[in-house]
Amino acid sequence: SAGKGTSFRDTSPDLAGGLPAVRWPLRNQILLPLVGLMLASLVGVSVMNAYLSARRTRVRIEDELSQVIETLSQSSFPLTDGVLRQMRGLSGAEFALSGPRGKITASSTGRNVLGSLPVADAERAGESSSLTRRVMVGGRGFFYSTVRLPRPGESPPFQTLHILYPEERYQQAWRDAVYP
Repeated sequence: SAGKGTSFRDTSPDLAGGLPAVRWPLRNQILLPLVGLMLASLVGVSVMNAYLSARRTRVRIEDELSQVIETLSQSSFPLTDGVLRQMRGLSGAEFALSGPRGKITASSTGRNVLGSLPVADAERAGESSSLTRRVMVGGRGFFYSTVRLPRPGESPPFQTLHILYPEERYQQAWRDAVYP
């Protein structure tokens, strides 16, 4: 039995080297795992927030482009260079209009700059403004999409709208959303 004034001391050997076992205070045994869990949760929530913000930015840009496409497809006025430049001012994207054979008939920027657009896409134009395909035009990277626009009463009865959204503009919007 322990006498007066003596304290209990664990002298049982440690399994590794025969030294006395060192015990952590109960406060540390509870606090350190909780701090670790809190930090892991904070990192997880931050990463999820960054991912969702980047996704929202992409969806917002695609929605804006869809609205511009809808406006242009429902328009009854001719789509000229000036009209496409105004659409560029509203959306930040470059636009080019081509006929059935891929010849550029109107553009938001100089036609010679956009002369290197893929001609095959004019024939298989989709109905999407998604930011998935990338092309290089004039030394700059763009997200590229094409949409066939009906032009009733005009010859030809349809034209292809080429949409080029600058990668650097998208990356800036992404950075603004992820790193506020």
